[in-house]
Amino acid sequence: MQIDANINSDASEQARQRNPADNPSNSSAQSTQQNQPRMHTVVRLTDTPHWQTTSTATGRGTGSRNSKSSAFFSLSEMEAEWSTFMLLKNRRQLAAVIAPNNLRPYFSELPREIKTHIFNQLPQAAFFDPALFSLARTGKSWSAEVKEYLAPEHVFIGFGGKLLRAEVVASWQSRSRNLLIQTPVLRANFKLSKALIQQAIADHASAETIAHAVSHLAGVKLNLQSINNAALLFELLGKLHKQPIKLDAKTIGRERFLQLVLPALSHINPDCPVVLDASDNALQPNDLQLLVLQIKKNPCIMHLNLSGNLFCTDREICQPFVALFHTPSPLSHIYLRSTGLNNRTACQISKSLTNNPCLRHLDLQLNSLTQRGALALINALAFTNEAGVKQVNSAICALRLQNNDYGNANLKIFSAIDTVHILLAKARNAQRDRLTSELPCIVQVDGISHAFSQFNTMQKIKLRRFDQEAKAEKL
Repeated sequence: MQIDANINSDASEQARQRNPADNPSNSSAQSTQQNQPRMHTVVRLTDTPHWQTTSTATGRGTGSRNSKSSAFFSLSEMEAEWSTFMLLKNRRQLAAVIAPNNLRPYFSELPREIKTHIFNQLPQAAFFDPALFSLARTGKSWSAEVKEYLAPEHVFIGFGGKLLRAEVVASWQSRSRNLLIQTPVLRANFKLSKALIQQAIADHASAETIAHAVSHLAGVKLNLQSINNAALLFELLGKLHKQPIKLDAKTIGRERFLQLVLPALSHINPDCPVVLDASDNALQPNDLQLLVLQIKKNPCIMHLNLSGNLFCTDREICQPFVALFHTPSPLSHIYLRSTGLNNRTACQISKSLTNNPCLRHLDLQLNSLTQRGALALINALAFTNEAGVKQVNSAICALRLQNNDYGNANLKIFSAIDTVHILLAKARNAQRDRLTSELPCIVQVDGISHAFSQFNTMQKIKLRRFDQEAKAEKL
């Protein structure tokens, strides 16, 4: 039952005076009142999104915080009003119902299970965290409630200090592992689906027909070079569920990328892992910023290839690059060859590498990194902080820095790589034998180490192995 916020105290007083049950001398009225069932009312305070409970008998509130009220809420009633309750931008600022004795109940006073129910109405899966953080930013009280809600969970703090629920990170990591395991099968299915879709489009098949035709495949590839019907593309993407999708947008050009690829990402279901190849499209920093915004809205891209797009053209920091690495996302493979990455941008990127739980493969070959930028990225993978605590990124398996401007056989580079590899090896296996165990080759430069600088054959073998491993993971 919704209480009208416009009922004033005078009207309430007149109503009580006309009610025979309020007369102490009227015993029959009291008896009737006691036999009537007690009703529970949910009072919505529209000024701030809090809920208040009062117990009423024949429409009369108990009127005191000290009075004992039944802890009962009508969840169906709350759900019925939830659309209005959660639309923060459109919420009207109406006058609040002031509780008796001017006591205003707060959201924190609700039972834990009720608050959990309310938070659970937020969008699920990939959209949960952005919605939760948006709610927290609407006011101090909501921020406190969100922090309280997250406190019992095993949250992960990373990506520039943003909070992520552990189950979200675990879900992203699981998707990455599944893609890695299925790589050979996905390649075959991508090739088959590409041919099926091109033939279906030539036959003027509907999106429903195409989706049904590829529903049995492990993955679906869409060649955007040959798809001109944007409406058909968007409808088809909306009908695909849980299947990995590869958007092949290589060399389609900047204009088609903006008109086709970015809108297409908004039509993809969050449960579909995405491989996006947008290489060699002459994209600009502002275009990358638009892509980052789309990743924030729908973090479904797992593999991202932006090679051949010159985003850094001078020594200034490329902010969209920084935003890409500081934005929480399931990105596990990022390819940024020949993008003009410079030292200042690399130093900003390095700040988020240590705490990135999803990134497995980062390709930064053929860029403008000197010793300073390369060292910033290398040292970010594993280091000992001022308090003596070791900070290690155990997720990343390949940082490719070949063909940059730090020079061949750079002793400082080799020394930093050895230190990082030792810390990574200890983190992965505390019982390892330092003398007999081989160090992992995570950081890849133009050479292996100073000890092997004179063994060209050994270095060529190692570098060929790095290329083979990278090719085996690329979709």
